[in-house]
Amino acid sequence: MANIKKQWGAVKRIKTGDLLFLYNTKSRSLIGPFIAESEGGWQLDPEAWDYMKPLEFPAQVRVKWDDLRMLENAGDKFEFLARRETCELTPEQTDALLSALKDAPIYIPPVSKTLPFEIESEAERMFAQFLDKHNINYIRFSQTPADFSKVLREMKAKRPDFLVFLDEPLFIEVKPRPKKNELIVDSQEVEKLKQLELTTKIRVLIAFPTNNHGIEWRSTKPAWIWARGQRKKFDDQEILATPIEMLEHLKF
Repeated sequence: MANIKKQWGAVKRIKTGDLLFLYNTKSRSLIGPFIAESEGGWQLDPEAWDYMKPLEFPAQVRVKWDDLRMLENAGDKFEFLARRETCELTPEQTDALLSALKDAPIYIPPVSKTLPFEIESEAERMFAQFLDKHNINYIRFSQTPADFSKVLREMKAKRPDFLVFLDEPLFIEVKPRPKKNELIVDSQEVEKLKQLELTTKIRVLIAFPTNNHGIEWRSTKPAWIWARGQRKKFDDQEILATPIEMLEHLKF
């Protein structure tokens, strides 16, 4: 409760037109600049943080932006960000951040909140950015269906989203960030992914982002979730549900 009071103490001082930055204290990345479209308020959008615990971030402000950039390891470059009590910046500090952001990579905010749960294009875009960041070569099958081999067409297996080229090829099926703390996959889809791995002899993973920025990912093998996932019924279909804490972090 004390943390919420601190949030409100800082947010309530925000005025329309103020320049804002979003700093992640865990990843130390900074995104901005934003422009306040409202004064600081309380629960302006109750669903804005629907993947967090209820009421964890009730102090909010509406924002707009023109050109967002993301500066990684910003806390290492600007010591004043490491001080948790820092909420209001001096003009000099603001200018320093704006100057650094000019040379930082462009950041495209996720739009998953406006998309139905089953639409995966936003997660695929974030995964492509993740691969680009790590300089990993890949083919995005959702954009190039003609790249599939004859055997994949004949077997009518589940089509993966990406073919990633590491020391050995790797099929990746990308899922959207779970709204709850469990990965839910249709059991027929998992069966087809198992069939894909068996037929092609290429390793297959199901991967999904664990945050809005697509910086952190977890993954599982189709055979693993088939064996250990909890079977449930949803709209007359069988699904497999697995707590995301049980799944491995995806590292390249």
